[in-house]
Amino acid sequence: MGLKEWFKTKFFTGSTLITEDVTPRPVGKAIVTSLISAIQKISNFDNRNIYDSFENMYAYSPEVGGAIDRFSSLVALSYKGFYLQHTGEEATEQDKKLLELANKLDEHYNLREMFEVLSELLLMYGNVFIHVKKGKNGFPQLRILPNKYVTIVDDRDKVNKIDVIKTMTKAKYYVVNEGKINPSMPIEIIPADQIIHIKYKNTPIFWADKFGRPTYGLYSISPLMRTIFPEMWKRQTMITDILWRYRNVPREHHVVSSNSFNLQNYTGTLQERLQKAKADAEKMIAEYAEMIQSQEPDQGYVTLDNITIKRIDSSAGKYAEPNQLIQQMTDYIWMALNIPESVVSGKSKGSYASELVVSSYLTAKVIRIAEKIKGALITFVRDTIKAIDDSLPVKNLDIKIELIMDTNRMELFRQAAIMADLGVFTPDEIRKMLGYPELRGDPLVRDKTKKIGSKSVGDVVADEMRKTGGSEYPITPQSNEDKLKPEV
Repeated sequence: MGLKEWFKTKFFTGSTLITEDVTPRPVGKAIVTSLISAIQKISNFDNRNIYDSFENMYAYSPEVGGAIDRFSSLVALSYKGFYLQHTGEEATEQDKKLLELANKLDEHYNLREMFEVLSELLLMYGNVFIHVKKGKNGFPQLRILPNKYVTIVDDRDKVNKIDVIKTMTKAKYYVVNEGKINPSMPIEIIPADQIIHIKYKNTPIFWADKFGRPTYGLYSISPLMRTIFPEMWKRQTMITDILWRYRNVPREHHVVSSNSFNLQNYTGTLQERLQKAKADAEKMIAEYAEMIQSQEPDQGYVTLDNITIKRIDSSAGKYAEPNQLIQQMTDYIWMALNIPESVVSGKSKGSYASELVVSSYLTAKVIRIAEKIKGALITFVRDTIKAIDDSLPVKNLDIKIELIMDTNRMELFRQAAIMADLGVFTPDEIRKMLGYPELRGDPLVRDKTKKIGSKSVGDVVADEMRKTGGSEYPITPQSNEDKLKPEV
């Protein structure tokens, strides 16, 4: 199956991706036509559901898809499993049973995968709806509801009524496939206590649902909402650039001398001589055109002196280079998603210090999203364990969320070295800052502190700065190249 057929069957069933044309066309023109037609088809945002538009950008936009993919992987990486947050030295049998049951739930639901999936959905739609249903073995079933089919109402009587004027502020029922948007699906009316609703932002705003009914504080805005216009503009710029570059491919003008077709070389009346000269000229041009049509790019021309070859200057048709404009649209997308470009592309023109700030911000952002998911899942896990065995101390159970980027880890260990040299911090305090568990066992080892030496705080900091190469941070390869560039 070719690319065009795959596109048709996968995305455009019932419609034609590329208009069939039996007229022979040059290969380059066929590719350009197919490419532009494909971009136009997938970029028809006006006639597409807003949620389909989000999925479209996730699937086709390198910036949007790449950013969400990378971000969700970091969220999954931040999930460190269950732990007990009690203060006792030794875990009781109840604690062990609690942790064992929590780990079974972790394995059953594959919570690390859940963190990745839910974070992608949050960045894509802004809302995640999970229906909690009764399951086997005491483990409830979790079903993620499709955003495009979910609506929220504050009264069961308002289901399927699109003329509601009063603003809805309470989520009492979650309705799936209201208005029979999908004829093949049934309408489900689910009480709010059976739904886990995770929002990208809990900021209450006025928002009209898919039927135009006013709501306040029920939905969260998708971050992709801010990327629609830049993405549309970028795709339009791509189409314009494809057409312009195809139109302005360097061309040669082969000039055939007209002296050979002088009317004085022919006999007959003026009209007859004109017809004979025209026929000979057209024949020669056709033969010459056929000859150069199979010419290889690196092959030279051998002609008589009656043919002159000139290169057409396309500078007269020059337009503003699109690369800068496309980059501008791409920057808008990064800003809308709040995800640094360097995290997705792996390249940065900033210094080490600036990348340290960027990684710190990204870590905070990842942790914040992970905590939103954690808040919903830990409540679900505690309730499930309590339903199985209500004697277990479920309040002691928690999920550990932690993410330390490589650049941050280097900085943390540098700070830990300073803390150790100062001698006023215990090993447990330093280990806690680095994300390691406390030292258990021998109290002399656990409570050991380093005596304060003769060095002052300034001396310790100066020593550490010398170890890391002075007061300046290292630079990235990209920023180093920028430094070496001559000033204009």
